[in-house]
Amino acid sequence: MWVTSGIALNYLALAVAAVHLYPFLVEAGHPPARAAVATGALGVLSVAGRVLVTVLVVRRPMALVAAGTFVGQAVGVGVLVADPGGTVPVVVFVLLFGLGFGVGTLARPALVAEAHGVATFATVSALMGIAVTLAKVLGPAAAGVGRGASGGYLLPWVGVGLCCLLAAVALVAAQRAGSSAATVSRAV
Repeated sequence: MWVTSGIALNYLALAVAAVHLYPFLVEAGHPPARAAVATGALGVLSVAGRVLVTVLVVRRPMALVAAGTFVGQAVGVGVLVADPGGTVPVVVFVLLFGLGFGVGTLARPALVAEAHGVATFATVSALMGIAVTLAKVLGPAAAGVGRGASGGYLLPWVGVGLCCLLAAVALVAAQRAGSSAATVSRAV
């Protein structure tokens, strides 16, 4: 449950960012070309984030590494929301959010296998896919409704930041639950 919640919340945040970053930046006064480059750079930086995660998981648990990148994404959102018209905040956001953009792709199968084993991997992964797909579909729509209802993008971006933080909390909880289960099984 913790892994599914964390991964789904992160995918929700990613989908909202992918769909709404461009119009948000244009509304904040950035030229359309800069907004497009910033949005596209998220995907480019996802590769660097995957490489970073691959290096870090040699020494740290995947759940904690992924949680750390999700916290970084939340910080990036906070910087962007604090000064949406500035160039430096956009660069900081793209770096922090982009590095975490592809982490779920690596974390998801590793965490499912760790939590459930390989015997039920396909079933659990498929069921998790339902939650992830719903998050990816409903997130941008909800952000659009939030933008329309509030007259701006502050509410949706605060929601993105909160989803990133909650995703991190869920993965830390998953790590703790897994560590507790391992301790109990070793004691038995």
